Amino acid sequence: MQAAAEALELACNEKVPADRIAELLQKTLAELAPVIAGLQTVGAAEAAPVPAPAPAAKDTAKLMEGVHRLKTLLEDSDSEAGDLIEELTELAKGLPMAGVLKRVAAAVEDFEFDIALEILAKQ
Repeated sequence: MQAAAEALELACNEKVPADRIAELLQKTLAELAPVIAGLQTVGAAEAAPVPAPAPAAKDTAKLMEGVHRLKTLLEDSDSEAGDLIEELTELAKGLPMAGVLKRVAAAVEDFEFDIALEILAKQ
């Protein structure tokens, strides 16, 4: 590979005819092909997943306000809790609270408001 690259560089510097440079370029690219393929697999195997962006402070505040309101609705056995828990579950995506809210949502779906409150109280 090194020899092919040197020959191409020399030909370019000496202003060799274009057809000869094209020939040397093809030879150099053929020599480089296995190296490039190997490098592509190295990066792919070690690539770490991109972490989700941190939620904005206003989204976190909105989530906490919503959880407080949810507790009130659950204490009153208000069916609006079902609508609110859907919004809160969406807001909590990527946060530790998301798993808790999924369990709360399952309880609310079964109209188990007391169980939903117990789940929230443990947090």
